[in-house]
Amino acid sequence: LQSIARELGAEKVVFDIGNQEQVLSSINKLIEESIHINGLANIAGIGYASEPLDVKDEDWINVFKTNVLGIMHTCQAVIPQMQKMKSGKIVNVASVRAYAQGTLASRLPYCVSKASVVNMTVALAKEYAHKKKRSLSEIIENYLRAIVSKDKSKQEFSPAVKRLLGSVKPPKGFDYKKTLEEEINLSFLK
Repeated sequence: LQSIARELGAEKVVFDIGNQEQVLSSINKLIEESIHINGLANIAGIGYASEPLDVKDEDWINVFKTNVLGIMHTCQAVIPQMQKMKSGKIVNVASVRAYAQGTLASRLPYCVSKASVVNMTVALAKEYAHKKKRSLSEIIENYLRAIVSKDKSKQEFSPAVKRLLGSVKPPKGFDYKKTLEEEINLSFLK
């Protein structure tokens, strides 16, 4: 994560996005240090493979804490500063699993959580991005619809979506799981 942050010229902050207090205090600490948050990419997501009737409440809760509440917590932390600065962009990553054509019974909590992300993103965009007359939610929704479309012969991406593809590339051999585990251990299990 440190190498990616360095490459982007960004600050690396690690916290449990499912913990609202931790998110708000970590991001507020940055803001107090006069660090301007110009962008937020909510890309975290977890899911479990299970038969729908076997999914435990704990699994539903864990998926929603990360995939839905995590996004809300980070948005709650950065939107006030972005409003003061009159600039900033937020990208909330959902999934093709958010849509009926892409949903899977074996990944039900994940699919339902990502549908929530789509709805939350649209609601936040309507509330906070409409004044700037721009929102990535439409671009992302069109991109996801294109991915799950049955008729691939007519599939074409808009120039805006084409610019998003491959814009951030992790180093070769980057192991997300190992890096996440190391960062969590450094931050929370000292």
